Amino acid sequence: MKILFVTTASSTAYAFLLDLAHYLRSQGFNVEFACSNMNYSDAKSRVHELEVDGFTVHNIPFSRPISPIKDLISLFNLCALLRDNNYDILHVHTSKASWIGRIAGRLSRVPLIVYTAHDFYFRSFKGGYKRNFYIILEKIASPFSDVTLFVSEAVKTEAIKEHIFKSDNLVWVGNGIRCDKFEINATYRNTMSLKYGISSHAPIIGVVARLVKNKGIDLFIKAASVISNIYPNAKFIICGYGPEEENLRTLTKELNISDKVIFTGRIESKEELNHIMASFSIFLFPTRREGLGIVYLEAMVLGIPVVGTRIPPVTEIIIDGQTGLLADTEDYNAFALSAISLLTDHDLSKRLVDAAQKRVWEYFNLPIINQRTKSAYYSAIMTTKSAKKLVKYIDLTYIDKCTKIL
Repeated sequence: MKILFVTTASSTAYAFLLDLAHYLRSQGFNVEFACSNMNYSDAKSRVHELEVDGFTVHNIPFSRPISPIKDLISLFNLCALLRDNNYDILHVHTSKASWIGRIAGRLSRVPLIVYTAHDFYFRSFKGGYKRNFYIILEKIASPFSDVTLFVSEAVKTEAIKEHIFKSDNLVWVGNGIRCDKFEINATYRNTMSLKYGISSHAPIIGVVARLVKNKGIDLFIKAASVISNIYPNAKFIICGYGPEEENLRTLTKELNISDKVIFTGRIESKEELNHIMASFSIFLFPTRREGLGIVYLEAMVLGIPVVGTRIPPVTEIIIDGQTGLLADTEDYNAFALSAISLLTDHDLSKRLVDAAQKRVWEYFNLPIINQRTKSAYYSAIMTTKSAKKLVKYIDLTYIDKCTKIL
């Protein structure tokens, strides 16, 4: 079967879909990508990397903000791509690309349209006209997907609560990481100490995120100010880049901790980023909103004690007091106290780390997620009228297994 993955930015395809694409290709699917090849303020173009991995990438210039003229052009371009290439499955991701993609898929009569709801943009707003506006947009596009996949139960629950989808064809598949790719050289912390001038005995509290408001890096910095009063030699590493960097740097100066906070900027190499994370004594991420929170999983499998926000779906990853510690949204003092307790109580820290690693391997290992996604495709083919012609591609003995997998 021929499948097209559509995302707004190529960085999303590279970070979250590449492993699934490799898996599907190994299962006999012909996988291609459609996304913008431009650089965004917080996301570098990854088209080259996708192409190096052997995937065809079609440039569809998606605009992140709503722009009627640009969005209409994107719709026309995507429709033309779909008609010219006769895809069997259209699988759309991210807010803008999924909205335009679902409409383009239906107009172009793609046999099966799959939408993965990683998160909903309306979840950025607690109420008001903006939240209602984006809910309405989701409701407009919802009839155009044959099956909707969710990376977390929290996002699925929100969709049901807001009556976005009329269909019962809503499937939780989850999300995860390739646990076997997180192998770290134990001596790397010394290298990190030399690179950033950090004493090998200094506690390192770190975070990895895009520097945007929803990620709560301002709360990380405020928590750092509290922690540094107890541990004056502690260092705080912020890995990431984005439009909030200047404001965040200003905040460190206002709190008189600019000498303790290190901004690494963009880290090009995933291997290097993993090694930087492995040097952390604690992973502290006070995010305000997540679709799932993959970076928590990465920290957990690397053996770093984690402190996260007590919000769905982070609570699906971190079990408070068992696999990590949780603090309430906006309560930077609580985040700081959680970190201090981990630095003080080494037995607690080790117990949380051991349980966290076990949980990630059992529930969030990406090969399991990939298999669930394939099973969701096959189940949807069997129940979607427009996709009946695709049954010829399926080993029907596999269908019985799908129910158990899902």
